[in-house]
Amino acid sequence: MRGIQAIVLSAGLSTRFPGNKLLFPLGGIPIVARTIRSLVVQEKIEKVIVVTGFMREDVEAAIKRHTEPSLLDSKVIFVYNPMYREGGMSSSIKKGLEMVPRDSDILVMPGDVGCISAETIKAVLDYHVSSTSQITVACYKGRHGHPIIFKSTLRNELEAINETTYGLKKVVKNHINEVNCVETSDPGVVLDIDTTSDIEICEDLLMKKGI
Repeated sequence: MRGIQAIVLSAGLSTRFPGNKLLFPLGGIPIVARTIRSLVVQEKIEKVIVVTGFMREDVEAAIKRHTEPSLLDSKVIFVYNPMYREGGMSSSIKKGLEMVPRDSDILVMPGDVGCISAETIKAVLDYHVSSTSQITVACYKGRHGHPIIFKSTLRNELEAINETTYGLKKVVKNHINEVNCVETSDPGVVLDIDTTSDIEICEDLLMKKGI
């Protein structure tokens, strides 16, 4: 089986956060770098495609500064989405898909989920590769979170998403009976960082995990 390709959405404007939340340090490591570090160590992930937009140079620099060089060179690909302002998240997903082989399954994850442990991501990946389900999603107490993984057979639907039809949510809804919810003990899978209050929650969580 070909390795899974991860698309990390790191182009947003962070309109609800003072500054670019992706660059905010958690334990001395920028949020986006924590996200990337949890992905590059996964054996089942072939490439990590980082889609940038807002503050592109700063985001790339933060990742390069905090990622082990050999993994950075062998796994990480940076792609710029010039439509990040008007095209939203859907345009970033489609930009990332341009770098994904058509026979690869696709993991999609926002860049601001730096509270998810590498162990949690590994568990979701392991479940996905052993499953015939079209979609695998990490869950916490029944809530869908991140990451979410799509079989390569859904490629055409992913390429057709747009913000007016709710992006990825439409693909998931179309295949709701083919979604496997992998229940985890990690609250980080449902924690998006949008405000400074979310930062405090994430810091407490990381402290409890010891990471």
